[in-house]
Amino acid sequence: MTVAIQDRGPGIAPEDIVRLGERFYRGDTARGRRTGGTGLGIAIARGIMRAHGASLEVSSVVGQGTTVTIAMPLAAEHTPRPALADTA
Repeated sequence: MTVAIQDRGPGIAPEDIVRLGERFYRGDTARGRRTGGTGLGIAIARGIMRAHGASLEVSSVVGQGTTVTIAMPLAAEHTPRPALADTA
């Protein structure tokens, strides 16, 4: 399953896109912890996605907007395990 979230904001510069997901990275150098967060959000989200076999990708065009795409594998059908033989 794939989910894409798109905005029509100012976009993100290519040199910042490649660094998104680095811990503590903030593309806007004018922002500090008070106004711009800690720079951990995408790194944490991407780590959670990877832990579940999914992916999180960000694409953007300056002046046109940004798209965040999350791709998650569908759950495999449940296959019951065979019963263990008694060893007693």
